[in-house]
Amino acid sequence: MAQEINWHQGSLVTADHQVLIGEISIQTNELLLMRNDNQSNVYPVHKIQSVRFYDRDADINRKFIVLRNEETDFYQGSLYEIVVLGKLEIVRQQKSLIRGKISSDDLDFDYFIVREGSMTKLQNFRRKFYSQLMAGSGELQQFVKEEKLDPNSLADAIRIVMFYNSMILPPALASLQ
Repeated sequence: MAQEINWHQGSLVTADHQVLIGEISIQTNELLLMRNDNQSNVYPVHKIQSVRFYDRDADINRKFIVLRNEETDFYQGSLYEIVVLGKLEIVRQQKSLIRGKISSDDLDFDYFIVREGSMTKLQNFRRKFYSQLMAGSGELQQFVKEEKLDPNSLADAIRIVMFYNSMILPPALASLQ
């Protein structure tokens, strides 16, 4: 029995910077479908730069970018949903994508920190980033203490990164996030 394809109104920016508007359905982390003007097209990730669409079920706008996995010897791009923008970005990728559906269950995602083009699992936040961030800011130390945040917790690590980014971004840019 074939699964129903879930379509979302949105836009796609191709690898050659063309902007396409239409309905989008993410099939896997490496492939999506787009239909517009009574045509359906298949887009593998090497032809995609970014994707945006409104998810009616979750009532949010979703933004995805294509990132390369640096742990492999060849270009293996994949779609990652942007969770936090800033100097430190947090992206996530669904572990097993149910065709056309975006899960809302945090346990179904792998989270990563992107810094200067390098991607690290969010589970390594405390070991790779936390002490550097804390050493540079008494304000961040106070925030972590007052909010009783645990840098080993994924949710708390995300809050710490969001606060850090808000401290270093000009207020006008921080409000756009």
